[in-house]
Amino acid sequence: MFVVLDTNSFHGDPMLRGRNFRLLHTEQAKGTLQLVVPEAVRAELPRRYREQLQRASTRASDALTRLGALDVKTPTLDLADPSVASETYTLLLKARLNELGVLVPPLPDISVDALFKLAIDERRPFRAGGTGFKDALI
Repeated sequence: MFVVLDTNSFHGDPMLRGRNFRLLHTEQAKGTLQLVVPEAVRAELPRRYREQLQRASTRASDALTRLGALDVKTPTLDLADPSVASETYTLLLKARLNELGVLVPPLPDISVDALFKLAIDERRPFRAGGTGFKDALI
């Protein structure tokens, strides 16, 4: 059985170290399933990582400012540049997927014409309003 992971699967656990991934990896090691992360998902993850890092950094900085306003001594945060961190994450993610034996199939070989036809016919994965392009590449 193949278990195909979507971008949302990585939210809160960008390096696949949490309980859910450990359970999946254990089952994969038994031969029960094969984890798959499509290239379309893998390529989107660094942007999502950067966005999460920016939000977390802003919240941390805001919290320190509020604590300082209460006259509480606060540490100085040395936060990573989100762009540099997302580039590093890309390399770490590729290594982690390889380490776990996760398959990363390439983007499908589908023409723009075929995608366009699916989109205008609002056939899956396309929906009214023009959404679904990334899902079509999974």
